[in-house]
Amino acid sequence: MRSVIYLSALTFLISCAMTVPAKITIKYDRFNDYSTKRLWPVNVVISKDIFGAPKDVLQFSFNFISPGNKFIKPDKIRMRIKKWSTFTEGWQYLKSHRLVFIIDGQRVNIGELEHDGDVGHGFVTEYMYADLTTDLFYQMANAKSIEGQLFATEFKFSEENIQALKDFAEVIPK
Repeated sequence: MRSVIYLSALTFLISCAMTVPAKITIKYDRFNDYSTKRLWPVNVVISKDIFGAPKDVLQFSFNFISPGNKFIKPDKIRMRIKKWSTFTEGWQYLKSHRLVFIIDGQRVNIGELEHDGDVGHGFVTEYMYADLTTDLFYQMANAKSIEGQLFATEFKFSEENIQALKDFAEVIPK
């Protein structure tokens, strides 16, 4: 009984986290002398519950790092995708983590992503990473439509997701 209550509470907290709006953060690490700009979380809804609330999401983040306490034009934007699954669902992307986008009707094969993960407290958390060219990120930020397929999971960026990408593109040095 205690574990059912624990899992219910944890599921509720995760569903609340799915509705947090994306924000841009800027951080300078004075000990290692580098600066990071990050857009997080961009929650792309995969499915909704019977009440229309997000049930399952892919949580995207984008960042780039510059040396020192200033920002220079990056060659690449680091993309991370985070996915939570229950133990019963298990690892969703352990064997295949191939990503393909369709951006305004144009197919863009990102390929196999780097994969990492962790298990604990009734959940599996998977992380997938890829470096996107700055030009590809600008293409995404200026898109009217972004669809994707991560292994067998299909998803679509909402207007709010694309607006967050646009906002982040505006703070990337040219």
